[in-house]
Amino acid sequence: MLYNKYFISFLILLTFFSACNEKDVKQILLNKSSHDYFNVKNGSKYFYSSLEDTSSTKVYTVGSYINGFANPDISNNEYLFYEIKASETSKFVMRVESGTSEFSDRISLLTYKSDTITIGPVFFNTAGEFNSPSDSKDSISILPNITFSNTTFNDLILIKPFNTSVYREVYFAKGYGLVAYRAQNGVLYFSKRTVIKN
Repeated sequence: MLYNKYFISFLILLTFFSACNEKDVKQILLNKSSHDYFNVKNGSKYFYSSLEDTSSTKVYTVGSYINGFANPDISNNEYLFYEIKASETSKFVMRVESGTSEFSDRISLLTYKSDTITIGPVFFNTAGEFNSPSDSKDSISILPNITFSNTTFNDLILIKPFNTSVYREVYFAKGYGLVAYRAQNGVLYFSKRTVIKN
């Protein structure tokens, strides 16, 4: 009889702890404008040229796209992840991750070139306003449009990183993602043709 009491007590405790573990954690969604600028799916293509030589083109293709939720049992925050790749040693990686209202969405660009990985720029989207970390000294501007050669982009985010070995400027366009960048040597590269998959 004593055994049955312990067994029943054990079952009650097990049920209680199981119920606690199954608690749903509220999803923290990305801001709509983060999706508008950075939700670029597999199969999308960027045909990058430099302003110095528009006849030469390097094709980058989007792959490894994920739109999911990180740590669903703890923070349950939405994220976007994808690669913009010409080869394994020449690619960009985009990661956009939602946070609490005090941290907002965090947007990160990683650049892989040969054996080097460069992180940045990293910036935030707080309630639809794009801004840089307070201690980064990066500058962020919103441009209505810009034309490179014969290619025009609308609704751009222009970032001028303060301290990076790779970029002087980085441009993201609404609906297109990473459309242009100016390297530290001053050469500007832009996507003269862009094919975005929905």
